Amino acid sequence: MEIIQTPAPNQPGRIMWPDGMVTEITFDDMNALAYMAERARISPVAMARAADGAAVERAIRSHQAV
Repeated sequence: MEIIQTPAPNQPGRIMWPDGMVTEITFDDMNALAYMAERARISPVAMARAADGAAVERAIRSHQAV
């Protein structure tokens, strides 16, 4: 995932997925992804129990595609 435009609290940003699709992402969504990534880095067991990356990607894409 590549951040094209960083979101602000009152303005969505944009990210590009490895397949080239561009998606809008809110500030809260970006914070949630950062939180999940940090938890996964700290605890491999938590990462194994968390939803897989594809499910997270689908949820964000379904939120609002650009």
